[in-house]
Amino acid sequence: MDIWQKAIHFFKGLGVLRGVVFCIVCILVLTYLVSTSIKGGDFVTFLEAADKMWHGKNIYDPPYINLRYSYSPFWAMVLVPFALLPDGLGAFIWLILSLILLWRTIYLLRTRFCVSMPDKGSNVILWFLILLYISRYIELNFHHVQMTIFLLWMILESILLAENNKEMMAGILIGVGAIIKIMPIVMVPYFLYRRRFIAALSSCITIGVCFFLPIFFVGKERFSELNQSWFSILRPDSPEFQVDATWHFPQNLSALLYRLFVDTGAPYSRNVVSLSYPQAELWIWIVIGGLVLMTIYFLNSMPFQRSKSKLHQLYEVSYITLLIPLIFPHQMKYAFYFVFPAICCLCLVIVTNYQGQKRSIKYLSTVCLVFISFILCTATTDLIIGMKYSTISQHLKTITIGTLLLIPALAINRSFFSARGGILDKPND
Repeated sequence: MDIWQKAIHFFKGLGVLRGVVFCIVCILVLTYLVSTSIKGGDFVTFLEAADKMWHGKNIYDPPYINLRYSYSPFWAMVLVPFALLPDGLGAFIWLILSLILLWRTIYLLRTRFCVSMPDKGSNVILWFLILLYISRYIELNFHHVQMTIFLLWMILESILLAENNKEMMAGILIGVGAIIKIMPIVMVPYFLYRRRFIAALSSCITIGVCFFLPIFFVGKERFSELNQSWFSILRPDSPEFQVDATWHFPQNLSALLYRLFVDTGAPYSRNVVSLSYPQAELWIWIVIGGLVLMTIYFLNSMPFQRSKSKLHQLYEVSYITLLIPLIFPHQMKYAFYFVFPAICCLCLVIVTNYQGQKRSIKYLSTVCLVFISFILCTATTDLIIGMKYSTISQHLKTITIGTLLLIPALAINRSFFSARGGILDKPND
């Protein structure tokens, strides 16, 4: 059956009324994507860097149309063809790709990582809760024409490839993601811990190859200049990251802790202690180190052993992806789309225990933590509370605080995921 026959079969199965509704939704989505692509969002920054590279300029030097480009020279090189397209078309193509990858991510979570319930009614409730929580981050990624949807898909798809004994492809996928935007590199130590040595090695090789590819496009001297500029941005002691402490947009952990430890002079902030920036930076690294070490708790097994089940694998990866927007610097609201797997895990706990009428203290604690997190993260959007109060919530770093609340919620439910192998899915080989 070819693609057209499948499409005809799909529409016949919908019925007339559902088919009309489906077409209306498609038209509305398409209109939104066209409107957003015309504005360009942050994709304008990517295309500006690609255009500069095409014309032999330093992609990190001013002037900037929107924001300063902070991604790799490799990514700017890849986007050169998009920069040569008419205005808005490159962004539209990226939005269509993001929509497809969002759908693919949901499919992987439902079918490959067992985020589903046995009966249809419970399954609808489960995914309604998941999408309700994550809806703000999905909208932000489309509104800003960002790439977090792309990066999370890469991580989940690489895990599936590794489980299907396609470790080299899994490593290449993570390597490409890491050289574009360094965050997927967290999967390299995970692959090593889970005895996926080929995946880890191919990730490192891919990073190295992609790192040097722009030299053939821009020449040796320009390549060296570009990487010096890029590394100056990525340095942990970059002055830009201290400036983030006074700005309301960044929502990562360091932005929150700077406001607690240093008198930044930012609106709506009150430091609990008075430290210098170097002193605060030391404590930030201690806190980040502690959160990273906690990964061992969520892995819940000895090194070089495979995960106990697909669901347990999602649980351990959900903590790793949750850490990404917290520990990496200069993370905006849309980056918290990385909590998607964690929300899947927690909503599955809530719906499963509610259905089984298991209302223990652990269950009630989980519900309370997730609900408060929802209020702090999702309900603080300007669509609900208005721009003024949403801006105040960003100064107060409510998204960071709300995301941190998900960590104890995940931690107290470790036994739920350790015990699910053989119930919801078959253990991995």
